[in-house]
Amino acid sequence: MLLGEMGRKKNKQEDNVQNIEQPQQPPQNHQHYQSDNEIPAITLTYGYAYISVKGAYINEIGRRNYGVPHHYVQNRWTRDGSDHSHLTLIPPQELKVALANAGITLPKKRQSRAIKALIQWITERVGDPATWNPNDWPVDLGLAFSNKQEKVVQEHEGRGGGASSVSKRIISSKAYYRVMHWPFGERIRQLLQLKPAFFHVTVGFDPTDVHGVYKGPGTLLSLDTSSSLLYYHHTATQYGIDEEQVLVNELANLVKVACHYIKDILFLDALANRCLCYREQLDACAVNWKFILQYSSSLQLSEGDELCMYLCFIMVLTTFVKDDMHDN
Repeated sequence: MLLGEMGRKKNKQEDNVQNIEQPQQPPQNHQHYQSDNEIPAITLTYGYAYISVKGAYINEIGRRNYGVPHHYVQNRWTRDGSDHSHLTLIPPQELKVALANAGITLPKKRQSRAIKALIQWITERVGDPATWNPNDWPVDLGLAFSNKQEKVVQEHEGRGGGASSVSKRIISSKAYYRVMHWPFGERIRQLLQLKPAFFHVTVGFDPTDVHGVYKGPGTLLSLDTSSSLLYYHHTATQYGIDEEQVLVNELANLVKVACHYIKDILFLDALANRCLCYREQLDACAVNWKFILQYSSSLQLSEGDELCMYLCFIMVLTTFVKDDMHDN
């Protein structure tokens, strides 16, 4: 079989998408976001042990929750204390490494000073966020979700002073988020010698948020063959097009950024399969998508060798670019 068909088993009740209307359809790029005069569009900030990106632009993305059950969104608002959102740049598990690579000592007390120094280190090299070119801001690729099962141990006090007991149960959590494409953020992480990350903005979850799982573009609903087109109802209504065209437009955007994810086999395989399903619509929009199919197929020959994967991608991409130029 040339390509593995991607699909995920989901609870039938959760497949019934709730169409949650929003006051206004949020845009799909940075050029038309609604600014909040009280806070900057985009800024670097920190928490106890992490650095994140916040601001009016990120809040706008986090409010793109149409199609997500309301109690999922409410759970996030309750956890965060507001509907403001954030995009994690350096998570707690990478903070010590980032500080060390920046030559900053992490004190036992007043850790916030070290984190502030790290933000200053970053801005000295890439500029203050207020000066960043909007083309370098994170780009929303679409809505996605991930599931995770966790074992929870609870201790119960014994009755009448008796011995306590321990119970174990499995909790299944689900989180919705917007997958973010952010090469500029990756460059910041490269300066700190950190591995590539899958940026995202959490929209909602139930009962708890999901951590430690893959949240890359391979989890996008637009690539999930079992997802409903109702997720695109609000966008379609706003722009006067049908849901299928919204999905095709999202696939076209993914094709444009695919070259940034040549190691993400899950994403490329899913994108190839989805493009095959909508080949006629993509061709009608003059989207040059076939190189994704050929590259995904050739990955079987690379055997995980990164250089081979890269050269294979460049070869396939170049071939189709030349063909496209010849056709024009």
